[in-house]
Amino acid sequence: MMRSLFKRMTLIIALAVITGAVLHGPSIYSLWQNTAVHDLELYSPQPVERSFVQQWVQKGQLIVDARSHSDYLNGHIGRAHSVPAGDGQRLHDVVACCVDRQQVLVYCSSVSCSDSFTVGEALFVAGFTQVYLYEGGFADWQQGQHNTEATLDEQGGQ
Repeated sequence: MMRSLFKRMTLIIALAVITGAVLHGPSIYSLWQNTAVHDLELYSPQPVERSFVQQWVQKGQLIVDARSHSDYLNGHIGRAHSVPAGDGQRLHDVVACCVDRQQVLVYCSSVSCSDSFTVGEALFVAGFTQVYLYEGGFADWQQGQHNTEATLDEQGGQ
């Protein structure tokens, strides 16, 4: 009697595991494939000042504007890529083109804007090893009377 019950329970468990693997296997595999490159607990962006950004621009390094795309189109730091917080496609595009550079500078509107932190965090998780945050943002850049670019097309500098 016990042996028969054990066989039936084993069969039910085996069927449940097989059914689960068949129904959820692709999503489990997809989740595994999209595992973050870097552990979010290790994210520690380095705050930088305007003078650092000036040198960064002169060297032609990677810059990401985390403000809304419409703000970006109205004016941005030269050669910056538009990656508004929450815009997965633009984030993917920057990662695809530039993650091998390992370093990125991110800014948004001003000290009161946290989007640069959010976008920097996403870039770190995607594989960038060093994230610099220009906390003064675009407002500080303009206050320093530095050149800006406006974009007339919808490509956003990409």
